[in-house]
Amino acid sequence: MSTRLLRRDTLLSTGGLVILAVIAVILSVVALTPPSAPSDAGSYDKDLLETATATQEPEPTQEPTEDISVEPEPEPEPEPVITTTKVVVIGDSYSVESDDPAQQTWVNLIAGNESWEVVNLSAPGRGFLTAPRVCDNSPCEPFPGTVEAVAAQAPDIVITFGGAADGDVPIGPAAAQYFEALRAALPEATIIALSPIAASETVPDWLPLHVQSVLSGVEAVGGLFVDLGYIGIGDSVTLSAESQSQIAATVQGALDGVIQQ
Repeated sequence: MSTRLLRRDTLLSTGGLVILAVIAVILSVVALTPPSAPSDAGSYDKDLLETATATQEPEPTQEPTEDISVEPEPEPEPEPVITTTKVVVIGDSYSVESDDPAQQTWVNLIAGNESWEVVNLSAPGRGFLTAPRVCDNSPCEPFPGTVEAVAAQAPDIVITFGGAADGDVPIGPAAAQYFEALRAALPEATIIALSPIAASETVPDWLPLHVQSVLSGVEAVGGLFVDLGYIGIGDSVTLSAESQSQIAATVQGALDGVIQQ
């Protein structure tokens, strides 16, 4: 009886040990085997990525900016500046201005040009030796005695026109004296002398000599001599309108040439 019980206890003990050993092996295998990743891990990560992407606000699409800048209005062109040249005319009756349209002189005809300001100091009867018959706004002196009055105007250009009133008397020394004094008083001015003419179709014998005297006098001081030719057509006292128009055209051409230099 006791022997049988002892054998049964032995068997139970042995069986228990086997079972324990099997359990131990199973536990060891389980412990040594790395846990496998969940089968849906990839989808899980993908879901997280999609969720994060969905929650992130998309960057606004940059529309092409339209150039709305306003073109500046063009500045108005400045008014042309007109440079005025001051011209003093000193002469005899051929250069005295007239309010009568039928008796206008060459000075009337050029005075309307806005390129120059004309101051007329002419007086009838003035010569290089002869004093004027009438003196309104000009010295009652021959040309040499007018230098101070001309210089007082501070002109850019001085135009001298005369000599016919002196008649058949040599004017060379007086003309030279006049132009020398004029240059001394106005060292920077342009000095222009027009050739003497007579108001008749017949040219006096002494007129070419006066022309030469004026030419020599003005060129000696660096001035400009303008030869009008022998156009003195008139009534022996007054030049014709045609002659005055020709003189105006010639003088205007000379002034344009001087101003453009």
